[in-house]
Order: sequence, then structure tokens, then C-alpha cells
Amino acid sequence: MIGALTNYLRSHWRWFAAAMLAIVGLTALSLKLEENFPFSHFPMYGNPQPGDVDYYFLTDASGEPLSTTDYAGITAPQIKKRINKILKEENRAASKKAKKIDLLSSELDAAALNVLMKMREDAADASSRKQCIAWPAGVQLKQGLILTTPQGFRETFRTVATLPDAGPPTLGVHVASPPADGNRIMLAMIGNYLMQYGGVVLIVLLILMAWKKLPSRLQEWLQANPGMFAIGRLESWAWRAGLALIFWQVLQMNVNFDSLPHPQGLAHWECWRPAILWLGKPENWNTIQLWSVPLLIWYVFGWANFLPLTALTLVHILQRTLYASQGAPHHGHQLISLVFCAQVVVSWGCLLWKCFRKKGPQDPCLYSASAHWTAMLVVVATAYVITACSKWEESNGKWLQNAQYFSNQIVKTHRQNYYNDLNPQYLVGSPPVASPEPDPANDRYRHPIPDQAHWMLTHSVLSRIFFGMGFLMEFSAFLLVFHRGLAALYGVAIIAFHLLVLWLMELTFPQNIEVVLVLCLNVPGWLIWWKFRRSQAASSPLPRDPVGNGTSHGLPVA
Repeated sequence: MIGALTNYLRSHWRWFAAAMLAIVGLTALSLKLEENFPFSHFPMYGNPQPGDVDYYFLTDASGEPLSTTDYAGITAPQIKKRINKILKEENRAASKKAKKIDLLSSELDAAALNVLMKMREDAADASSRKQCIAWPAGVQLKQGLILTTPQGFRETFRTVATLPDAGPPTLGVHVASPPADGNRIMLAMIGNYLMQYGGVVLIVLLILMAWKKLPSRLQEWLQANPGMFAIGRLESWAWRAGLALIFWQVLQMNVNFDSLPHPQGLAHWECWRPAILWLGKPENWNTIQLWSVPLLIWYVFGWANFLPLTALTLVHILQRTLYASQGAPHHGHQLISLVFCAQVVVSWGCLLWKCFRKKGPQDPCLYSASAHWTAMLVVVATAYVITACSKWEESNGKWLQNAQYFSNQIVKTHRQNYYNDLNPQYLVGSPPVASPEPDPANDRYRHPIPDQAHWMLTHSVLSRIFFGMGFLMEFSAFLLVFHRGLAALYGVAIIAFHLLVLWLMELTFPQNIEVVLVLCLNVPGWLIWWKFRRSQAASSPLPRDPVGNGTSHGLPVA
């Protein structure tokens, strides 16, 4: 077995060396650029510690909580991100995620007031078509601080900004929407995608079942696989169809903003800003959705793919750059953009190679489908290696040592989810630690502690083991480019990791799960491999490609 592995690595060392070099380079670039869509260093929960963890929420003049989504059109976590963004841009103490207790209150209050005024301005902007409720006089922005103690979690509260006057009237009269179950919505999104992708898998299965009845020329065309990883046309069609379904799902997420207060990525260049803001208008986005349908169909069938790929990738990057340039970047779409960017690079590279190469047999290592798939695996692996490197860097190597303090992040996430739309489902758990002194004005905000957070605080060793396994999976994700079997194994681990994080921290990335499902688990690819491996078991030994690398219909021979 060791000999077979050695021969396998020796046969493909150039291929793997190039992949490792790309992973290292993309990781270093992302850590350097930090938040510049589509690049990110994914700093979420990068430095667990027992100190104060802060969150923000809205109240009326009497202190009664207000739904952030109904009154501001954004979520509670976005409020915090916008405040941190201002502090960072002004080189305040929070630029490296310092504790909020270390900040001068005047600095934090000034940033909070800036954010609160902008929130009300956006809510009253008729051109944005946000469905927001008119603001009453005396709206307050409060800060909650969660302190982890041996006895449990203790919370303190402070008003950081107030708007004494009533807000401008909004377009029409709007009422509060009923609270939504975020977990259920995300799981429904993933479930809906599984049904759609299941149709792709079923088509592949039906073609394989009817294989002997297909014309020989069609068989040869679908089975064509001269590349290093032997990706045939049928398999490449399947993963293109799967990615197209993900892209169509993202197209339904309109982003209505008419300004770039905190530009990121392409928004730093003046020449791109008109195009970015043009996409923020609902009528223009409807046009984009209409024209994306033929582009996605073109992409799925794979003819001259450099054209639809370039257009689709640019649309996604510009749209999500607009969202990320509001001061509250979200990390759920970088992987999609980078996967499509990888395909753009490969498709244009293959085109140039065909145009300028000398006449003669084409190097099978440059076969388009194989190069596309490998480049996308490199991007998926890099996305998770970056998160591990970011955690290690931001925590000064103490991420695993302090892993049990993720419990206060769970409390924070539940608080933010509650203040998003005042959903009472996030107010279930153990009684909180009482305030050392009577505090009638703020006792209404001392909600129950989630059971997951209480368990993690009291089982520190098991918490370290659990998060240590996740950290190891992220750090070693580069191994998934070495073999189709390893890719599937890591795909299962990554999806399980995201689902566990969803249960623990009310945080999920449906598009990441879907991309990993298509590219790493790659069920159609395994069906194709199983079909032709069986058919070749009783036939002559496998032919070798011109560079001496054995192939077996989708699996490199180890």
C-alpha cells in the first residue's frame, strides 16, 4: 500500500506541486488583503477569550426593544460590524479587536451615533425600497457586554447613542413582520437545493443505466477523459449544472443599496463604482436575472465557456461587493466567487493555449474539464486553510487553549438573533447570573443562557476536543486535492462541521455546503467511476496516457 501511494505521488508530483503552490499563494494573498471581496481572511470567532463580548440592539425611548430588521432593514450583527469598521478605519483601539471595555467611551459613542444616524437615514430612503417602520422619537442604541465568570455569564448594558427626534417618514406605512426561524429558513434553502441537485444526479444515473443503448459515438463523446484526473464530459456537465443551480439561488438575493460608505474590493476603484451601484437598483437587478438564464444554460452545456463564465463571475463579484461595502461584510459568498474566478482563469488559459501552442498532440494535463475541477478543489481547500491560519494568527496561537470560551460567543449570537426580529425562541435556556447590584432599568435584557453555552463552559476539555477536530480539519484541508477519495472524505467532514456550527452558534453557510457537496462529494462522479470501473474489471489493463499516468474514469490510479 505504501509503495502504491509512493508511485501515485511520484507520477503526479508536478500536478500536486502546482496545486500546493496555488494554495499557499492564495492563502497568503487573502491574509494580506483581509476583507476585500472576493478575498477574505475569515476572521469570525478568531480569538476566543474570557473577556467582554459585545453586541448591540435598538430600543425605544422607554427602553423597550425594537426589531432591528423591521426598523433598520439590517441585522444586529451588522450594527456591530459597522461600528467596528468605523473604529478600524479611524485607527482606534478596536482595529485589532481590542476589548470594548478598553475603549474610551467617547470614541465608541461617536462611532455608534454615526451608525445609528445612517441606519435611520437608510430606513427612510424611499429609493432603497426597504420595508421599514417609521422611527419614533428617542430611539436608543444599547451595548450589551457578556463577561464569562466561574459562576456563569454576567451581562452589563449601556446606552451608546440616542436620537431624540423622530425619524423622517418612510415610504408608506409598514408593520412589523412576524419573527422568522433563521435555522429553519437556512435548512429549507439547503433542502430545496438538494431536491434540485438530486435531479442532476438522477439524469446522470439514467444515462448510465441506458449506456449500452446509446450510440457508440455518443458514448465516446460523453466518456472522453484524456486528462490527469480523467474528468469526462458527462461528469463535467454534472458539476456545472450543480454550480449553476447555486448561482441561480444567489441571484434571488437582491442587494438594494445606493451608496458605498465603506468600499471594498473593486469598489476602491472609481471606474467600477457606477456599475456596482447600478446593480443595486431593483429594476436593474431584475434585468440581470433575466439575462443570466441564457448565460447559465450556456455555461452548463460548456461551449466556449470563457464568455458566460466571465460575465457571470463579474455579476456575482459586483453584487456582493456592493453588499460588503456597507461596513458589515458577510462571509457566505466568497467561496462562490472564487470558484467561478478559478474557472475563468482556467477557461481563458485553455483558450490562449489552444491559440498559441504548436501543432501536435495536446498535453492531457491541460484538458479543460480536469483543470477546471482541480482549480476549484484548490479554491475550496484554500478557503478552509485560510480560516485556520486566521484563527492561529488572531489568537497568537492560543485558539485551541481558549476554545471553551466560544460559549460566550454562543450567548452573543443568541442575543443578536433575538434582537433581529424579537423571536422568543432565542430566549430559552438556563437562568442568567444575577447582577451584583439591583438594576431595574436593565434587568429586562438579562435573558436565559442557551443550554449549548452552559454545557461548553462546564465541559472545557470536551469543548477543546470538539473545536480542535474542526481546527485540524480546516488546517489539513489542502489534502483534499490529492485524491478523489480524500475530497469526498473532507466533503463529509466540512458539511458535518457546518451543520454542527449551525446547531451550536445559529450560524450557517448554505452556499458553502452546496459548493462542497457538488465539488467534493461529487456523487455523479462516483457513479460514473463505479460504472466504468466495473465494466473494465474484466477487460484488458488500463491504457496509460501520453505522460505515463494511469487513469480510471475519474479516479487517479493509486
